[in-house]
Amino acid sequence: MTANEAVTFYLEQKRLNNMSKVDIKKALAEDFNPEDAEVIFIEIMDLELIAVKNQKSTFVRILESKFVSYFFIVFGLIVIGTSIYINTIDQSDINKYLPWVMIFGAAFIIAKHIRNIRKV
Repeated sequence: MTANEAVTFYLEQKRLNNMSKVDIKKALAEDFNPEDAEVIFIEIMDLELIAVKNQKSTFVRILESKFVSYFFIVFGLIVIGTSIYINTIDQSDINKYLPWVMIFGAAFIIAKHIRNIRKV
């Protein structure tokens, strides 16, 4: 087994929780000389750290879920319905541009979240 194969194999074993750090270190000490085993072990731990750093946070994963997108699509439809209702009532006390701004904003939210659902 070469050093690159060892890194790939033991990193996969670590990701699957088949081996702990101690087990990997013992296995490397048996297969390689101490200097090479230490270099390979450091490489495995570095790759594991990079994988953890590149993980998305829980908050980001929740915001990217389909259910949040469905919620905002329904919210956008409610805003559009409310804006249409505001347009039909007497507008003497209401800014005449507000319902249109709400409609365009809701349409943008709906389009964004439909795109998000299709992407996921």
